[in-house]
Amino acid sequence: MKTAKLVLVAFTLMLFAFGCGQTTPAETTEGPSLELTGGTTFSAGDSVTVQFSGAEGLDTNAWVGLIPSDIDHGSESTNDQHDMSYQYLNGQVSGSMTFTAPNEPGSYDLRLNSSDSAANATELAYVTFEVTE
Repeated sequence: MKTAKLVLVAFTLMLFAFGCGQTTPAETTEGPSLELTGGTTFSAGDSVTVQFSGAEGLDTNAWVGLIPSDIDHGSESTNDQHDMSYQYLNGQVSGSMTFTAPNEPGSYDLRLNSSDSAANATELAYVTFEVTE
């Protein structure tokens, strides 16, 4: 009887240690993302093109805004208060947008926000670039 209990305990520990019974999802969904095309350093007035993807299920008024990098991340409301320019996704799941690099040298972000009207709207993704003199 003690041997049977010992075998059962050993088998249970093996299952736990090797993760048996766990399943791996067949498909991993990625969240929204932003990616710059043409580098990460620009001169004032240059065109800055950003690719967005993974925006399934967002409000039609989800938006990408140009925001100084020193502004805290996470809150759509904070981003909305500090955006220098913005564009709506208009229901697009993926695509590209072109912004104009600011005149002031420094570090800037393009930030994707889940909505422009929902009370719980958040920043979902960002990408940083530099403007040089």
